[in-house]
Amino acid sequence: MPYTDEELCKRCGGKCCHNTPGHYLPSDFENLRKEAVEGLSSGTMVIDFAELDFCELSGQECSFLGCCESCSKSSDSKYHRQIKEVKFLRARGINEKTYDANGSSYNGGQCIHLTSSGCRLPFKERPYFCRILKPDPINCHIEDKDSPGSVWAYTYEKWLPYQKVVEEVEEEITKQLRAEIITGF
Repeated sequence: MPYTDEELCKRCGGKCCHNTPGHYLPSDFENLRKEAVEGLSSGTMVIDFAELDFCELSGQECSFLGCCESCSKSSDSKYHRQIKEVKFLRARGINEKTYDANGSSYNGGQCIHLTSSGCRLPFKERPYFCRILKPDPINCHIEDKDSPGSVWAYTYEKWLPYQKVVEEVEEEITKQLRAEIITGF
């Protein structure tokens, strides 16, 4: 459920945008590979990751949604958790110097898209998290009726099938940066 209240956001000054740049979903892109390379090359996006606990039996995420039925019924603790790194794209924070955020979602600083008059991006081009952010004069919060359970788990789950694409994009950007360093451009 998208929310927008530009006037409230202007009065607030973008407090949420000062701390956590928005996370994209793969569905935010018409051509994920092309748009990711462009966003990473231009410095408006970063690749970030979260380490999640997955149930080895069911493949369901455990830490955000609680242990799944398979884990709960199993007496063998080896099935309970399997750490899995999930890479995803998000807007870059102004304190981040590289395309690789290295798990720094909350240390990147103010979102690169925040201006004194609000977000520079048209509403439809904003990251998923930004479109579902419900403005509130006291405390903005993420609210999405389409994502059952945790919106974080929902987001990471959506990125799981795209891990190979994200890794290929990361390789391409790394090669571009090496070439720029070697040639001096």
